[in-house]
Amino acid sequence: SGVRFVRHSAPMRAIIIRNLSFAACASALWALLPVIARDQLQLGAGGYGILFGSFGAGAVGGALSIPRLLRKYSLQRIVVGAALLWIIASSIIAATNYVGVALVGACMAGASWVGVLASLSAGTQSAAPAWVRARAVAMNLLAVQASLAIGSIVWGTVASWTDTHVALIASAIAM
Repeated sequence: SGVRFVRHSAPMRAIIIRNLSFAACASALWALLPVIARDQLQLGAGGYGILFGSFGAGAVGGALSIPRLLRKYSLQRIVVGAALLWIIASSIIAATNYVGVALVGACMAGASWVGVLASLSAGTQSAAPAWVRARAVAMNLLAVQASLAIGSIVWGTVASWTDTHVALIASAIAM
């Protein structure tokens, strides 16, 4: 019934497609972050942890800002703005060999990640009627997880053929 509802509901299809496209492109950073830390930024495990921690700090900041943003802007505008932030963050990380700059990019990416996915999750819950809401949320999560898995393979392959800089920029362009 969840699949049937999503197939016949234009608003739900739009939300699922946005989740698919965002997660498929954003998976490049998730998949390549350890390689970026090691090869591009010359960091060890501790440096990777700091880079990932910066992403987490940005995610917390993004989560705390969503209620305030929702009072000012539409859900659509928040999602588009957060996706644009991801493009900028991904491009910054791709273009730098400086740890401090990469930390700023990772923080921005974390805020963007939460901004897009939490907003689309809220959109899913408000677009789906109560009788199918849990199934609609499950379809939303399935779309994100499948896109992360497939996107990680794609961007890892692109990085293997070229390098992490090219893969991140290509994912930003695709976004």
